[in-house]
Amino acid sequence: MSYSLLLKGARVVDGTGAPWFDGTVAVRDGTIERVLSDPDPDLTADTVVDLDGLAVAPGFIDAHSHSDLAPFGGSPFEPKIRQGVTTEVVGQDGLTMAPLDDDRGDEWIQYLRAVVGEADDGPSTWETTEAYLNAIDEAEPPANVAMLAGHGTIRMQVLGMSSATPTESELEEMENLVARSVEAGAVGFSTGLEYFPHRHADTTEVRRLAGQLSDSGLPFVAHIRSYSRDMWTALDEFVDIGASEEIPVHLSHFKLGGDKSGLHDRALELARAARDRGVDFTADLYPWIPGNSILSALLPPWVFDGGTEKMIERLADEETRAQIKGDMEANDGSWDIAWENLIISHVGSSENEHVLGRTLGEIAEKTDTDPFELMCDLLVEEDLEVAIVTLNPAETAEEDIRVVMQDERVALGSDAIMGKHSHPRMYGAYPKILGTYVRELNLLSLEEAVRKMTSLPARIYNFEHKGLVRPGMDADLVVFDPLNVTNRATVDDPHNYPQGIPHVLVDGEFIVRDGERTEATPGRALRS
Repeated sequence: MSYSLLLKGARVVDGTGAPWFDGTVAVRDGTIERVLSDPDPDLTADTVVDLDGLAVAPGFIDAHSHSDLAPFGGSPFEPKIRQGVTTEVVGQDGLTMAPLDDDRGDEWIQYLRAVVGEADDGPSTWETTEAYLNAIDEAEPPANVAMLAGHGTIRMQVLGMSSATPTESELEEMENLVARSVEAGAVGFSTGLEYFPHRHADTTEVRRLAGQLSDSGLPFVAHIRSYSRDMWTALDEFVDIGASEEIPVHLSHFKLGGDKSGLHDRALELARAARDRGVDFTADLYPWIPGNSILSALLPPWVFDGGTEKMIERLADEETRAQIKGDMEANDGSWDIAWENLIISHVGSSENEHVLGRTLGEIAEKTDTDPFELMCDLLVEEDLEVAIVTLNPAETAEEDIRVVMQDERVALGSDAIMGKHSHPRMYGAYPKILGTYVRELNLLSLEEAVRKMTSLPARIYNFEHKGLVRPGMDADLVVFDPLNVTNRATVDDPHNYPQGIPHVLVDGEFIVRDGERTEATPGRALRS
């Protein structure tokens, strides 16, 4: 019997968590047709690749991605592909590219350009979720993209950057936008309650919007209100919504910051308690201590009211700056401010590229400038397009990562955003798991790590044909060397591809072969 592709001599890590086995994977027309532990010598194929003992696994599914505009040139696909990622779940933190009309869309992109970039040609936002998903298909990306309906985008469409509580009719309009996005193919609903404008949402608003998932089985995905000072209250709010609406809940980037660092046992106990209540609780995690966000997220909530142009006016005004500084010194911002822990990872212009990779504290000291004034100047000069890597000096931060990573409910996601000096997770999240935490530290078995990268996120997002090396599944596959796969990206030098991942396939086509990117573009939009 002839196939389009045979991967023989493989160590098959099938995504279930079961022990690997030696075998051959046979592919025809983009689908895995047979997985054989004792291959028939009469099997033939158009292409036969002898893997000589390398591991073959399902293509990695990035459970938390910000590659919303990657199909259109807004941010690079290749760093993710070269890690073995074949499917990305975008629309995270409530920040999506649809549904938005043109007037709202221009302002939205100005606010989020430091996260998602901007399309090279054509629109960067779309009026409907259906239009966005259709545009992905038309763009023919190399990898697959699935989209969450985004709270912030929907609130922006109805209320703009206002801090107002929606009226009943406005809330119903927002509910309808969530419902229509799910009908069009969104794979869940996301929020990010430390970001704007949805930071202003009360629990009733969040619950009613998430409640549009009640009959779908799709997850409510949340960057909760706090991962530090108010984390326990924020987790309670999140789980209570899942319980009241009878929907799965998925916690974005499970982490503990500030005074909660080191309290992983209590956080995990809350996750276990949620499941004891009958709430389908899962989470994702990225394997780095530093975080990554936009610089404007440090600002007090009132600065955002009225939109981006109003924000820039406030930041440029001397008297308003004094009020902003007072609020931040009173710790009314999103994070505790330690300027020496904030690395500039992206600026939009070439004029300010000299600040990339340096902390705000270091730049301020060398220029004899107040770091707060430096922050405001950068945001004004760059029209808000500034991103940061946030260091976490807590001694317990690495222990938190290691303990949370081992929990069976926790999947893996990169949370990578674009940047001229990006966070290393853009280039190395998955090889770091395989190289550091599996091979070197032995915290996870190879099989369990692969499950967290494949079948677990596929189950969370209801991807019925992804995440397993089994007959009938899509032939999204990654080939890697368990003995040599290594992350080469660091905070100081982030733009390095990993080693030990020679082949990546989507729909049975090589998008990376022998360590080099091919011209194949078999990816598509995945719809619920």
